[in-house]
Amino acid sequence: MRPEQETHMLLGLTRLDADRPDAGAPAGLAFEVLGPVRAWHDGVEIDLGTPQQRAALAVLLLAEGSAVPVDEAVERLWGEAAPRSARGVLRTYIYRLRRALEDACPGSDLIEFQTGAYRMRRTGYRLDAAELEDLIGTAEDVRRFDATSARDALRAAMRLWRGEALQGVDAPWLDGRRGWLEQRRVDALISLFPLELAGGEPGPVLHAIADLRARLPTHEKLAELQMTGLWARGERSAALAVFEDVRAALGDELGVDPGPELQALHLRILRAEPAPATPGAAAAPARPAPSELPRDGAVFVGRRREIRAMHARLTAPQPQHVGIAGLGGMGKTRLAVRVAHAAAAAFPDGRLFVQVGSTPVEAVLTRLLVSMGVRAEAAEAPMPERLATWRTLTADLRVLVVLDDVAPGADLAPLVPAGDRSAVIATAQRRVLDLPGVRWTRLEALSTSESVELLAAHAGRDRIAAEEATVRRLAEECSNIPLAVEVAAARLTDRPSWTIAELEQQLLDDLASPVVMQEDCAIVDAPLARAESLLDGEALAALHGLAALIADGQPFTRDWAADRLALDAARATALLERLVDANLLLPLPGRRYRCLTLVAAYARRQAAARGA
Repeated sequence: MRPEQETHMLLGLTRLDADRPDAGAPAGLAFEVLGPVRAWHDGVEIDLGTPQQRAALAVLLLAEGSAVPVDEAVERLWGEAAPRSARGVLRTYIYRLRRALEDACPGSDLIEFQTGAYRMRRTGYRLDAAELEDLIGTAEDVRRFDATSARDALRAAMRLWRGEALQGVDAPWLDGRRGWLEQRRVDALISLFPLELAGGEPGPVLHAIADLRARLPTHEKLAELQMTGLWARGERSAALAVFEDVRAALGDELGVDPGPELQALHLRILRAEPAPATPGAAAAPARPAPSELPRDGAVFVGRRREIRAMHARLTAPQPQHVGIAGLGGMGKTRLAVRVAHAAAAAFPDGRLFVQVGSTPVEAVLTRLLVSMGVRAEAAEAPMPERLATWRTLTADLRVLVVLDDVAPGADLAPLVPAGDRSAVIATAQRRVLDLPGVRWTRLEALSTSESVELLAAHAGRDRIAAEEATVRRLAEECSNIPLAVEVAAARLTDRPSWTIAELEQQLLDDLASPVVMQEDCAIVDAPLARAESLLDGEALAALHGLAALIADGQPFTRDWAADRLALDAARATALLERLVDANLLLPLPGRRYRCLTLVAAYARRQAAARGA
């Protein structure tokens, strides 16, 4: 067996015994999410039905015993693209899952329904994700005095994996949980690698680190481990080459430099200082910090200026909080995740990610405390005690907290870490004034060239290059909004025989229609509907009135709007600025404004539907 194969088997990077009966089937009832979503009873697989039905089960399993209200379950499964029949479909999924589990394991009665919410009981079965956390926790508890037991626990954690987490299911909320679970695998490996390096022949372990780094080229902790291991073996040139690789990857993909810890290690190697006697000694952490960031998407276009500015603020000696505001579909969450990954090395004590939405601040604080290792009873104490625990816990730590999709008017000040070395990244439809000390960035549409690049990344560069002028028009008709561009790219992918000109004509027909004509239009409309829902009646009437009069995408002046709306200049200014704050109008120099094509088309449809 080659060294890399030996190491992959040792660390669980490849699973050669994936067939459950051959691997030693667990007795009783067991669920698996660290790979395909599956269930077993005494070694026999239970038929869980369709991928979406399996997704419903995964949503309940990963709620960790908490009740999931029906509307929240719908949101987790379908997001903003939920069909009108979603509640009924969900009810059918739950009925079929209950029947499948009852047939396989009579009397199990695992899925409860109380006061409008579904809940999966926490007892009576095994869940590999829970076992993963238990094994990682065991390793954390014993590693300081029993490195061998810690290593064995982490090896066992790696053997739980059978592929990508939540493989074969697709749901918005599960995408985030998939990223979190995959990050836990990386965290566990980062804890295991130093123990393997310290306990035996480092060559195979360095092969495994290099293999993982090839998939995560901007991961600074992996680079640090590889550099330290090579340095300890006397391979100084190879260690320096790793630094150049990660520096190039960070520059190319994120437009940033390596963090201070990696630069300090690089300087020590350059100076030919003595290497650590034990290869893993320099990098072994006492406890893996929570790292909940979703996976950084492979396709990411533009935003380099914003990334550089926010990265500089977050990695300053005293980090600054940053916020990203903008219309839904502009890519706020993706940008926040990318920036958080780029700055992760500056926050070694934890990178937390919470999708806030309308969740009460008390529940969000409990979630953060649990993520930081606080026991459930303390995390659910009265609010003053919870707040005191959070402030004490974070006073001397370097923690990054990503608060995604913050609702207007939310009081999130209690969620800000107490120390001056921590930071918050917030995303919101509009600026949240109750979040103190945040430097907000308004995220606007991509440039046309960037939209073309995004289309090419999804639909194929050869196809895009064949109709370049039409593609540029198509991007502009999508208002250069990333979500709309990706929907257009999906249409192209689904219709390989279509020309881009045919797709453009379909889009123009959609924009001119008083009703939604294509099913995927609802995906683009959903964030616009949300933005409109935040307007008062006067501002909404102004938007609908302007949309009926303006030429799509063409600027107009304040005075023109005042005249058409029969308002005085002061009142017109106030209304227009409210629409700017809602990101439904773009401000231009000289008291001018512009309404994006998609926003205007949506507003016209809504006005027609209301009989305006």
